[in-house]
Amino acid sequence: MSVIEVAFFFFNFLAFFKTLDTNRRAFFLKSEPRRGATRSPSFALSRPSLQLERAPRATSGPRRAMEALQNVINQSQGRDRLLRSVRGKTKARKAAFLAQRRSSFARLFRATQFASALCAHALRNHSRRKELVSKFKSLEANLSGGRKLFRLGNAIDAGEAAKRSARLSDPVLRLCLTAANVNRALYLMCDNALWAAGAGLLPSLDRGRWGAGASRFYLLSLLMSLTRDAYLILRLALRRARDGRETISHPERSPEAAPAVIPHLDASVLLLPRSFKSHPALVLDAVKNACDLSIPLDRLGIYRSDPGALAFCGLLSSLIGIATLVRPELRLKA
Repeated sequence: MSVIEVAFFFFNFLAFFKTLDTNRRAFFLKSEPRRGATRSPSFALSRPSLQLERAPRATSGPRRAMEALQNVINQSQGRDRLLRSVRGKTKARKAAFLAQRRSSFARLFRATQFASALCAHALRNHSRRKELVSKFKSLEANLSGGRKLFRLGNAIDAGEAAKRSARLSDPVLRLCLTAANVNRALYLMCDNALWAAGAGLLPSLDRGRWGAGASRFYLLSLLMSLTRDAYLILRLALRRARDGRETISHPERSPEAAPAVIPHLDASVLLLPRSFKSHPALVLDAVKNACDLSIPLDRLGIYRSDPGALAFCGLLSSLIGIATLVRPELRLKA
């Protein structure tokens, strides 16, 4: 046999097997049609009809692959967003925990400082306790320096609080809280500068001038906080008198007398104790700010107070601050 005959025989053999494979595929496609496909009258399919019927199946593969890839990408993006949110919340919790811990130590130091000052003032007239009085005074000075160290980062927190209070809807609360937080941030900056001067980092700083400026900013912050407290108390009392339709029996009348309707002004005054009882956080915040007010007034020379009274007011304010840390529901939110 020549080479041409062998090649012709080989190509005929391949064509025969290719025809068998085509007929086998057509038979299985017709015997098990896809969902929604119509069965043709004959099992025999030509090559073009086979290609037309298999075209959608060929194009659905890449589409499914792209959809699967897009699902994987979406899942990975969602997982990344979830991880970022969890990490952000974890960092925020850690920062809040550290800030609360630092505030707790600062308030404990403050309470101990004023308690030492109060003990030193109470024992000042005892000649046999002079050594103990000097120890209390040195402890007070050391705790005052430690408190300044704990307040190093509080100016940033006060600035952030001023940003948040600037978004309040109530104009009075927005003005009072923003002004209070801004003045508190300036006071803390002056206080940090005084601590740096005491530590020898700023030896040329005029401590008297900066101390007077810190006291002024502290006084303005307390005055704005007290204004906020007075506004909240007045609004609470007026709300009670307006929508309560309260009635009381006058004490000079007999118990059988019919209750009289309270006028608005009398109701505002008489309902204050009940309002204070239902809102203890507001009362504690007002008492705390009023106690702290005596400290800058004495430092600026506006109203001189007895050292024992200053120590007692500072101790009471510190105890209220510790109580708000132990029981967060006693902290004023507004």
